[in-house]
Amino acid sequence: MGNSLNQEAAPTTSDKSKKSTKNPVAEPTVEPRRRSSSATSMVDSNEQPRRRSSSAAAPASFYVTPEEREHIKLLYGLLWPREKDYLDEEFLITMLTSYNVAPTLTKTMKSIFATAKFKNTYEGFEDFLIECTRMSSTASLHIIWKFTRFLAISEDKFDWTSRCKRFCALLLLFSTGKEPDSEEELYHSATELAAFYTQIVHRNDTSVDCDVDFNTLQNAVHVYSPQAARPLQALFATIFFHADESPSFHPYVPPQTSTQSTLLNNFAAGFLAMAAEPLQGSWKCLYTMATDGISFNRIVHHVLGYDVRRSFPTIAPCTDD
Repeated sequence: MGNSLNQEAAPTTSDKSKKSTKNPVAEPTVEPRRRSSSATSMVDSNEQPRRRSSSAAAPASFYVTPEEREHIKLLYGLLWPREKDYLDEEFLITMLTSYNVAPTLTKTMKSIFATAKFKNTYEGFEDFLIECTRMSSTASLHIIWKFTRFLAISEDKFDWTSRCKRFCALLLLFSTGKEPDSEEELYHSATELAAFYTQIVHRNDTSVDCDVDFNTLQNAVHVYSPQAARPLQALFATIFFHADESPSFHPYVPPQTSTQSTLLNNFAAGFLAMAAEPLQGSWKCLYTMATDGISFNRIVHHVLGYDVRRSFPTIAPCTDD
């Protein structure tokens, strides 16, 4: 069986009207938070350390504008009210639901925020958001790796002992933005993705069936799923930084198929979306054996009607019996 899908133009959003009507007052100067590297260098006793030139790269600075800090402080106060020393779970669930976060991810995020050590200080909370959103793709992926211990799953039904499987499950949940039809579907999709990454790490040695650590896994993810960190970054940037109001913000658009496919399910489309930005967004089914017939004539009839001048990628998923 097989079918062919073509990506439609990515949905565009109209320019948002600015809600803020502030007086033209000069913004206060904010000193950027600087992160010091925890790495240490070792120098041989017989070798003099090299002098760093004055033009050497300075430590990276991560800026939070006054408007962003005000917004984050507001949400911080609502998540952990002063009269309480624990998370306001009802507010968190309502907030995540308003951004169409899938229920499994919502439960996972509730566990993360409820046990987070940064809840006692705003500075810790801000550092956590910067690490999730603005530091690097590797830092964001490492955060997702840490999230694996909080994944809302039924460990008694399926073998979730592999941390790599949990990591892949979270990647698929973030990339699709949808709730799986069942935990079995999530488990099998995460298992297939974990096996794919593991075989890459072990150079297609199928006899090796073992878990891998993050440092080993991240190289395969960066090569074959370079957009894997984007869903988390875009979600946190929208919720906590109001980045969607910035003209430079480029959102992550979950994959959407116009026709239900027996071959390209949500998680398969999510894996493609993590592979390349042009594969994100809306997809249109050009041909499927299930409804359009099995002859080559039917394939030509449907596929030739596609406007090649639009230059969108076309894929042909197939399977054998």
